[in-house]
Amino acid sequence: MNNDTIIEKVEEAIAELYNEYQNEPSLFYNEHDLMHRLGTLLDGRLEEKYLDKENQPHRLMHYEFATLEKCFMKDGGYTSIPDDVKRFKEKKVGRGHFDLVVLNPEAIQSNTTINLSNPYFKYCRFGIRHWSEENGKPIFLYALEMMDLERISQGNKEKIWQDLKKLIALRDKGYVRKIKFLVFLWNNPKEDRIRQLREEFRDYPEVIIPNPNKKE
Repeated sequence: MNNDTIIEKVEEAIAELYNEYQNEPSLFYNEHDLMHRLGTLLDGRLEEKYLDKENQPHRLMHYEFATLEKCFMKDGGYTSIPDDVKRFKEKKVGRGHFDLVVLNPEAIQSNTTINLSNPYFKYCRFGIRHWSEENGKPIFLYALEMMDLERISQGNKEKIWQDLKKLIALRDKGYVRKIKFLVFLWNNPKEDRIRQLREEFRDYPEVIIPNPNKKE
């Protein structure tokens, strides 16, 4: 399966989840339900396994995959941190995580099992990240974030912004080819609140916000 076909299948699954929530939001109890459903939709489309350099099999899709750099995330912001820095603004720094990723098959085929499967930073830094930087190719064909909100507050909007900035930063560095952020609203949110949130992120087509009150 080529990369463009994989991306098409991911976007088909996202669209199907969007429509399901848009039309029947009561099917989902929380974010875990939504993520599980998206994973199920992707499993049916991305069944093929790929072998690494040591002939070990890997799936394309993974949950909670660690980001490829250290970072500091707070108050709606995202700051990349150099590898050798351990503290920033008097706080210990580490890596973030993507809610869901779809790997580039070439990244699998060009790396060792430990570089692909071990979450420790040194394997990421000197393994798959180094491969991406040396070859100018993305490790992930797709990276996704998902958030469910009981209410639209300033604090929740800041959380959206900081995860969105994380996605954009790692895409702009070439580690990720495509990104998407799915924001789901609960408890029959008012139309004006949904419009307000959509307006705030209108310049970011990567952010998708279904409206469960209205069939679109």
